[in-house]
This record gives sequence, structure tokens and C-alpha cells, in this order.
Amino acid sequence: MPALLLNPKRNIRKDACLLLSNVAAGTLAQIRAIVKNPRIVQRVVASINDGDWEVCKEAVWVAYNIATRGKFVHSQAIVHFDGIEALCNLLHVADTKILTLVLDTLEHLLKVGKRQGRAWDCLVHDAGGVDKLKDLRQHESDAIFQKAVAIIKEYFNGDAEDETENLAPSSQGNKYLCFWR
Repeated sequence: MPALLLNPKRNIRKDACLLLSNVAAGTLAQIRAIVKNPRIVQRVVASINDGDWEVCKEAVWVAYNIATRGKFVHSQAIVHFDGIEALCNLLHVADTKILTLVLDTLEHLLKVGKRQGRAWDCLVHDAGGVDKLKDLRQHESDAIFQKAVAIIKEYFNGDAEDETENLAPSSQGNKYLCFWR
């Protein structure tokens, strides 16, 4: 699978991601089979940044399925390979369906991270994600607007209606630091 994700032919990379997204939509054992090979997760995250929109969309589905259907350790694998930064890089796309998936994936990663005491919100902040979330308050889709506002309020202690609010992640002692690396 890692070789397919590196194939120079776009359709092969796209189909490899499609296959992985279908597997990741399955059982925990199937998700575990994907995540236990770090090269696969690394290539999926790299595919989100691929530059080829068709490959990127399928890679987002893989990350979404792993993050929303898997356990903490599965989400941690996505985060470990800079998946949060890759997802934040897509917070400007025009495709509302993919943007919704990106927001849902980020929200789930933040929720799981918070529950496990991980400061993954700092990774969103460091990737410029908070500013991009703020920009989404101007999005034409009410669903996108609402999701962005909810994430800002829940994870960045921000009043999403106040433009002057400092929306940096809250810090408590060393909790702001990311210890998972």
C-alpha cells in the first residue's frame, strides 16, 4: 500500500486512498491494520498535502474515517504525522463537502486530544488554523460558519463573534506544550 500511495500516476494514488477510506470505515481491527503501518499513515497525511485535488479529497476521507471511527491511538497516529497541520491547510477550500469533513476531523481530533490531556489545540494554533477558522465565519454556508464558531468557542476559549478577541489556545502550566512527539 505505501508503494501505491507513492505511485506517480494520480489515479493509482487516488484509488489507493479510496481503498483505505473504505477499509477505515470498517471495524476497529481494520483501522488498526492501517495504522499499525506508520508508512501508510504518513503517506495518507502527505496525500492531503499532495497538491492533486482528487488525491487530497480521498486522503481526507481516510483521515476522517480513522479519526471518527477509531480509538485514541488511531487519532494519535494522524496527529503524529502532522495531520492537524495538513487539515488546517485545507481550511480555505471552496468544496463545502470536503471542508465539512476537514472541520469534523479537526473537531474530533481536538475532542479526543482534550479528553486524553493532549494539547492538540496548540498544533491547530501553530498551523494558522485558528485564523483560518475565524475566516470561515464569513463562509457562505451556514453549516460551515456554525461548525467553525463551535470549534473556536470550545477549543480556543474564543467568543467567535468578537473580532478583537485573542483566540490563542489556553495554557495551564506546561499543558500548552505538546508532549506526544
